Amino acid sequence: FYISATADAQYGQVPVLVFEKQAGVEQPLVEGFLLEVKPQLPSWEFPRKVIGVDAFARTANGKIKRQRQFD
Repeated sequence: FYISATADAQYGQVPVLVFEKQAGVEQPLVEGFLLEVKPQLPSWEFPRKVIGVDAFARTANGKIKRQRQFD
């Protein structure tokens, strides 16, 4: 997973959590995890959306390309 940002009319940008879908990992499970960590994060750092993608785009070295691949 990684944290990115998406456009927001009120704030300009808001944080989003992007995760790679895997067998047995459902979006509600990820959202449940976020509820567990919410008390530990300032409100402006808490992801406003959770986005699951089938597979991350990767560089030749295997690093995740984070350039808004969920738009």
